[in-house]
Amino acid sequence: MKLLQCREGKVSKIKKELEKAGLLKQKRGRVNKRDGKIESMPNLLYLGKPEVTNQDVFKIMEEEDNTDTTVIAKIANTAKPREINDTTVIAKIANTAKSSHIKDSTVIAKIADNLFYSNSIDTNRHIIDTETDQLQNQVLLDNFVDIMKEDSINTFVPENVLNLIKTFSSTYEDAQKTVQTIHNAKKKAEELEQTVVVYEELESYGIDADKGLYMTLLKAYQKQKTEKVNNLQNLIFVYVKNWFVEKAIAAKLANEQRETFNELPTVSTENWLE
Repeated sequence: MKLLQCREGKVSKIKKELEKAGLLKQKRGRVNKRDGKIESMPNLLYLGKPEVTNQDVFKIMEEEDNTDTTVIAKIANTAKPREINDTTVIAKIANTAKSSHIKDSTVIAKIADNLFYSNSIDTNRHIIDTETDQLQNQVLLDNFVDIMKEDSINTFVPENVLNLIKTFSSTYEDAQKTVQTIHNAKKKAEELEQTVVVYEELESYGIDADKGLYMTLLKAYQKQKTEKVNNLQNLIFVYVKNWFVEKAIAAKLANEQRETFNELPTVSTENWLE
């Protein structure tokens, strides 16, 4: 108490107020045995950091000459009472302090040791950033079909399939990934059959490609809704690859065979025995 230059009751009151505010934690000291004597160690005190939000408003009494100023108070041992008005006080508390006459104020305390840290401000900022990202992503997803139809994108996926992808996608990134999966499935089918398919030419082979690809993708989405699917993109890849092999490429090869047959020269069937 001599070190703090205040009576024991005052210190106890301060400790209780800090504990009530959640800014002080006590841990019972250990009991040591030395030279046959039992010695109790003093309690360990842990100071916490108060939660601060951007809504805090500080009104503090101050002398006329100190109006509209910022006072940074570092309280180490003792301090003379002062009245501070219309100021912001940032208090760095190291040990204990003799009370200052501060009224109607909120003190931001930076504690050097054993912090119970609060991340409320960072959390609020993170929430704002997340909401902004979600809004931006929604704008992209809403315009997904128009974006994909741009000449610079260079995709064969038809508009009705793009609308289906948009409907079943949670994010713009998911929708983009599905389009890429369809392209990869077509390429894999071409490698397996050792041929190249021009999607826009499938109609000339008697294939309604837009409807066929739409129904193939819809079956994948339907299976996801009715069964457990570990990886939707893998499922889409398999379905689309099989459709290209069994329908699109098969129709192309059949058409090529017909054309080859029609190009064969006509063989005369005269009766040479006559």
